[in-house]
Amino acid sequence: MVREKATKSRLEQQVAARSREVEKLKQRLKEREMLASLGLATAKVAHEIANPLNGMSGCVQLLNRQTRENGVDRDRILEAMDDLCFELGRLENLLQELRLLGRPSRLSPTAVNIAALVGEVLRQCFLTKAAPIDIRSQFAEDLPPVLADPEKLKQVILNITKNAIEAMPDGGCLTLRALRLKQKVRLEIEDTGAGIPQGIQVFNCFVTSKPNGWGLGLSIARQIMTAHRGSITYSTKLGRGTTFKISLPAACPLPLHRESW
Repeated sequence: MVREKATKSRLEQQVAARSREVEKLKQRLKEREMLASLGLATAKVAHEIANPLNGMSGCVQLLNRQTRENGVDRDRILEAMDDLCFELGRLENLLQELRLLGRPSRLSPTAVNIAALVGEVLRQCFLTKAAPIDIRSQFAEDLPPVLADPEKLKQVILNITKNAIEAMPDGGCLTLRALRLKQKVRLEIEDTGAGIPQGIQVFNCFVTSKPNGWGLGLSIARQIMTAHRGSITYSTKLGRGTTFKISLPAACPLPLHRESW
């Protein structure tokens, strides 16, 4: 009996020691994964910053030559200054998005009329649109307000709507619909663009199919939606378009009716 107890005690100690070893290995693996992710992110940020800096360096050299030469080409100087301002703007946007990505979302939630918020976003987006876009809005009559930070939610909708417009450079149809689903409200933003190629993880940092994009907007959007206890998903078909779906809790508990079962 005493021998059995001693054997059991040794086994328990061995199991405990092995469990500690496993936990240490898990922690080391986690640290390695974090370092690898940090290294990859750092390399991508450095690459994205290097491109505008190279362009800015070329502009400064051109301006330097032009101002030192006898025959100053005013048009070339103005063109170089425009290029310089453009690259500076790109860097400012990158830094702003990196700050948003690395900062926990602090929300000031309130009851938000999502139809009115979408209207504000559309007015802002279509101030500079070039291609003819047909806009269709479909909002349910019994749509309740959502519980959200209006500025943060507007940022999410604005980002997705801009992406949808950019996906239709030759024109198309932009449909925004919202419906009630039990205790939540779902907003769908649908375009008739080229769709998202298979294998692209759009919510990952620095992943984009746009030539001038940073690939951070949708990562920030998902971070904001997670802070709201909401969700953001999408479906896409090549050559037919993409639909993003945003779900948020209603501002107050709602009585269930047959349509929401």
